[in-house]
Amino acid sequence: MNYKPLFVSIVFLAAVWGVYFWQFNNGFSTSQGDWGTFGDFTGGVVNPLLNFITIYVLITQFKTLKSDLDKQRFDEAVKAFESSFFTFTTIALNEYKTFELKVGDIVYKGAGSIGYIEGYFEHHSKLGADMNVKFNEIDQLSHDGVYSLVSSFCVVFKLIDETCPAEVKDKYISLFSMLLPTKMTYLLSMAEVSTKWKLLKYPRDLGYFDKDSVSKVCTHYRKIAGISSLQAPADASDARE
Repeated sequence: MNYKPLFVSIVFLAAVWGVYFWQFNNGFSTSQGDWGTFGDFTGGVVNPLLNFITIYVLITQFKTLKSDLDKQRFDEAVKAFESSFFTFTTIALNEYKTFELKVGDIVYKGAGSIGYIEGYFEHHSKLGADMNVKFNEIDQLSHDGVYSLVSSFCVVFKLIDETCPAEVKDKYISLFSMLLPTKMTYLLSMAEVSTKWKLLKYPRDLGYFDKDSVSKVCTHYRKIAGISSLQAPADASDARE
């Protein structure tokens, strides 16, 4: 609370009384009339001053209360967001750990499955294949499992974009980026380079693919696939929601 106006009021009151005594004081008067005049004078000065102080205190209390309520609402909004954030992040990470890709008689799991997709991507790139088509084929091989896995992480980006308070949005983007497994960063980058999946707009809009480390991965895959950073993926890759 700012007490400066109160100090100014007290100084002003003391100054007014000082002027009064300096002008009229000849010792303490025994006349009731003099004291009545002094009372009227004091009341005329003090009453408006007290009204001012009362109004000032009420306004100050209102501002303090409003600030406390705003902070409480903000804390509640962050708490509600965090609950959903960690729930969906856990779901996405669990899906990553249990993700399987069956190729012939071999079943790749988790990071190993994405490692296979990396090798598949680079191998067919060297053969000059259209990676937009090839990435779609690997998704079909997994029975849309690749799309589902990418989607589970993009849902978290969507959650941050649409429900996270603006004041802490950058904090949670950075936190989620750190929680992402490295292999998942590779898969998201390959999907960004090779597909038109609409759900990728959420990490893209939040600047995830512009981060230095992620941007380098995207540039690497664009280079080996022969795709310009300004070139849109071909229509062969399904532009799903």
